[in-house]
Amino acid sequence: MLKYICLTVAALLVFITGCDEYEYTIEMTPDAGVLKRTIKFSSNLPDEQKQAVEKFYPEQIDANTFSGTFRVELPNDVGGAGYYTYFVTSMGSTATYKERFRGDDDLNQHIDDFQMFVDRYVDFTINWLEFELGKEPNFGNLRAFLDKIFRTDAKNFGLYSGFGDIVRHYDSNAADEFHQRVVLYLEERDYMNPGQSDILTQMGGSRGEEEIRKLLRDIVAWEIGCCRDGEDSGKLAFLGNTDSIERSIIRYIRSTERYRQMWEEEKVSKKDANLPPPDVDIHEFIAEGAPVPFEFDLGATPYKVNVSLKCPYKPFKTNGQWQDANNQVCWTDFLKGKYDLPTFFYASWSEPNNDFQSRHFGRVILEGKNLAEYCYWEKSIEAGQVRQWNEFLSGIDPNMEIGTMVKAFRFPGESADPNAPSLADVPRSFILDALSQK
Repeated sequence: MLKYICLTVAALLVFITGCDEYEYTIEMTPDAGVLKRTIKFSSNLPDEQKQAVEKFYPEQIDANTFSGTFRVELPNDVGGAGYYTYFVTSMGSTATYKERFRGDDDLNQHIDDFQMFVDRYVDFTINWLEFELGKEPNFGNLRAFLDKIFRTDAKNFGLYSGFGDIVRHYDSNAADEFHQRVVLYLEERDYMNPGQSDILTQMGGSRGEEEIRKLLRDIVAWEIGCCRDGEDSGKLAFLGNTDSIERSIIRYIRSTERYRQMWEEEKVSKKDANLPPPDVDIHEFIAEGAPVPFEFDLGATPYKVNVSLKCPYKPFKTNGQWQDANNQVCWTDFLKGKYDLPTFFYASWSEPNNDFQSRHFGRVILEGKNLAEYCYWEKSIEAGQVRQWNEFLSGIDPNMEIGTMVKAFRFPGESADPNAPSLADVPRSFILDALSQK
């Protein structure tokens, strides 16, 4: 299928072809402070990417499967970054897995690249249309519209669309809202009539693309004041269909000094003064090597990643799917391109020390998120204070007035005033809340 997006990007050609799919499958099992990780990749994975996996793993199970144990930093095997953190206390432990697969998480650079992308394509579009229509009396109106209004609208449209792509991954309702925001933005600025977007969506395929091309032709006609309301004129014949648009763009490119210079340099490099004009790569010519914040090659091979993580307890927060049957959280997603928000998986869970808590409190009182925050608190204080606090907990048993004792605890040097702030306020609140829920 040939999809042409004209005016906004000066006719971007996208060819969709059949392609293979590459796949990674990762299985992980936490073991206290380390994470056991096994990765299996599809046999058709390119050799350099196989080698990128193999170098991180000490154990090879078969030709496509490798295993290893990692502490804190996870291997950059698929591409990206990841960490496994584990904190243990007398009350229990908490752990977090988080990993980014490829992509690029520099959002500020994404925006800068997109702004440059729009500027280059709008500049190119202005010059191309001037090549075809520059002698028209009202071409200045079209130039002003593209240079000011359209340039701004294209940037806003792109940012809205980008945000929509992000939220679509998390909330289908939010994705629909962003779509409607974009539609209203275009309708409010007279790019299309109310409801026209819905009609174009239903048409789809080549019919939808043809309607978009007609819509853009009408915008050009309106700004230069000719060929309106279906009037036929040879002036806009180059916008007649996608093939004529492409031919027009190529004619313009071959008329530029930059193209002629490229041609001369190629003649010199190949030592052939009669070298015919080189083929034109429209996208490459416009971008001039600048970052392109979209994946134009929709036929590129997709990379799929499947991850499973065994957990002793159900995570209290994760973006994966929990499976009760085998106590694991699972993720499946396709890897994003360089200029997309990266594929990202995470999970946090806690494992209470049932024996310790039951021995001193009569039951398990801290688990899940509360236990995690308790562990974070203990790891934030000094070693001497940890020792003092755990000595206090070890002196508690279920037959005591635990609530009174916990309220009265103070670290050395702290005020005995029950209303004075204390370093122990965090665990105190968790314990007292749990005791009140008998």
